[in-house]
Amino acid sequence: MLGVSILQTVPVPTTGTTNPPPQRVNGSLGGSVLLSPLLLPNETWNETEWSFSGDTRPTIQVAKVGPDGFKRPNPKDRFKNRLKMLNQTTVKIEPLELGDSGVYKAQILLDTAEVMEQSFILSIYGTTNPPPQRVNGSLGGSVLLSPLLLPNETWNETEWSFSGDTRPTIQVAKVGPDGFKRPNPKDRFKNRLKMLNQTTVKIEPLELGDSGVYKAQILLDTAEVMEQSFILSIYGPLGELEIKPHLLSLTTHGCNLTLRCQVPADKDVEVTWEPRPPWGHLCGDNQTLCLDVPPSTFSSMVTCTAQNPIEKKNISIPLDNVCKGGWDMWLVCLVVVAVAVVALLGGVWLWRKKRRRRKKKRAEGGGWKRWLVCLVVVAVAVVALLGGVWLWRKKRRRRKKKRAEGGGWDMWLVCLVVVAVAVVALLGGVWLWRKKRRRRKKKRAEGAGSLHICSPYANTPAHLAPRTSDPHIAGPRMLIPPHIWLPAHWTPI
Repeated sequence: MLGVSILQTVPVPTTGTTNPPPQRVNGSLGGSVLLSPLLLPNETWNETEWSFSGDTRPTIQVAKVGPDGFKRPNPKDRFKNRLKMLNQTTVKIEPLELGDSGVYKAQILLDTAEVMEQSFILSIYGTTNPPPQRVNGSLGGSVLLSPLLLPNETWNETEWSFSGDTRPTIQVAKVGPDGFKRPNPKDRFKNRLKMLNQTTVKIEPLELGDSGVYKAQILLDTAEVMEQSFILSIYGPLGELEIKPHLLSLTTHGCNLTLRCQVPADKDVEVTWEPRPPWGHLCGDNQTLCLDVPPSTFSSMVTCTAQNPIEKKNISIPLDNVCKGGWDMWLVCLVVVAVAVVALLGGVWLWRKKRRRRKKKRAEGGGWKRWLVCLVVVAVAVVALLGGVWLWRKKRRRRKKKRAEGGGWDMWLVCLVVVAVAVVALLGGVWLWRKKRRRRKKKRAEGAGSLHICSPYANTPAHLAPRTSDPHIAGPRMLIPPHIWLPAHWTPI
């Protein structure tokens, strides 16, 4: 296993208490090491004491194993809980530290009352493992993960492992004297992972799920194990940016509005505004800019810039499109509303004038004039309605062109008012016409009941009656009010 060094003494023919020579053991920083003396087949263990001495530190007793079990003379020494006994003679130190380098001596008391000593010279290497390296990749692109070896280090074997945010660690590749091997060719990488040389791995094409920690464990010829980690982050391309303005107020003193930079949802996206004018400030977050634009700077332009570690985009908007455009639309809407109101008031005034004239003259003449008035009212209503529709369509096209929504609900409210006035004017004209028609029918009926058709030739057909200027013998039938005296020979029909 990488990161673990196991050393056993080589059997050496001994006679009596002859001790074997010291053995050298190499360990890696953060790894583990096993120190295991070797007993001859005819030797029986009774008790073992372990001691440690550093380069400049005095010798200390670190462990004792006997019939009473495992004991630590000073559990608070430099090893603390990193030193453990695996059996009667073998000691394990994990994780290794730089200060663990030194001489470890095992004194073994045999059943024959002999004391055998064996020493281990432990050296800790790999003390300069680099810190984790951050690597950025783009969705669909490729990335190379290449650990750096020192000039005097010779590669022997490399193991690559991967761990995602919520996934367990898996071994993905191994390269050694036998070549390149994939422990599980059907894992999430499949044929997207390749080894370019003994230590460098390539992933192509990249997927969002490839984000995570990749760890390379490199076994050197010196038995050192070097570890290097790569934190890979995958980013997708930035989508289309959009600035949405919202006009709060527009006066002769300036234009008060907010700009919202719409950025597609993605991680690690930074949004900035350029330039940052003195009459503007961020409100809420970096994506929203609040502006109080004085009239002298309506021609200014503001730019929103969005970037992630792999891409940068920006979009600009001229402020006069929002501020001056607001004035134009308000002016047009006010003109339309004024025309609609004038048309409505004009229709009411004409109706009242006609009503007074009708009461005064009690006549039916001028019917064509009433029709003309109704037509004018209907025409004005239709023009107002079409004007409202035209304004709505113009505003819609301008919003698509400028990709802005400044004062949207205000304009909709004005257009709805215009349409409502137009409809009211149209219905009012129809109502006046119907009322006038009913009144005319009623008067005709009343007039027919108050007049008598009289003629001395009541029983004579009209085309046979004589025609004369004498009213008493007038041939044509005449309409005569009932209060006028009639001759006796005139007979009402």
